[in-house]
Amino acid sequence: KFQYTSSITTAPQSLFEFSAEPIDFFLLTYNAKEYEGFFYNSAGITTTEFSVTVSNTIYNSKGLITSQSRTRKYVKPIKPSNVVTMRYEYIDL
Repeated sequence: KFQYTSSITTAPQSLFEFSAEPIDFFLLTYNAKEYEGFFYNSAGITTTEFSVTVSNTIYNSKGLITSQSRTRKYVKPIKPSNVVTMRYEYIDL
């Protein structure tokens, strides 16, 4: 289960004009400001819980995201936070 808070900026229309496979980003989190993730075992007990905050988002001239940082904070199980820099590349065909 994921819960999202979208950013103030909506995904640009040009993003939906692209059609390609494989697509190398998780579209549901592409334009999120923050989100939480929950994973459950077969008994319905939460086994993993985390929150992700997205920052340092950079856009290209077409309004598409070219990079962003994602900070993941673990709630369950407790472990150190990590920061990942995501970079996106678009190829015009």
